[in-house]
Amino acid sequence: MSDADTVLRFHRDVYPLEAVQSAVTAFGGRARGAVATVGEYHEVVIAADDAAAAAQIGAELANYALAATVAGAAGGPGADEASPPA
Repeated sequence: MSDADTVLRFHRDVYPLEAVQSAVTAFGGRARGAVATVGEYHEVVIAADDAAAAAQIGAELANYALAATVAGAAGGPGADEASPPA
């Protein structure tokens, strides 16, 4: 992990692993992301060209994971069916 990386933590009781993985996959063309389950959290390390880009992508990835979680909970498309951003 470098100084430019951003780490996000998603509580396992709120975010299904599939929603987090879906978000990482959706943003794979913009940054490198790795998911690991650590204790009560799914942790995502985002590596981009610089810290500002990693932070911005991290914020958008977190929004995507939240939307995928809500869509799955509401009976809408599940996290695995959410459309990646354009």
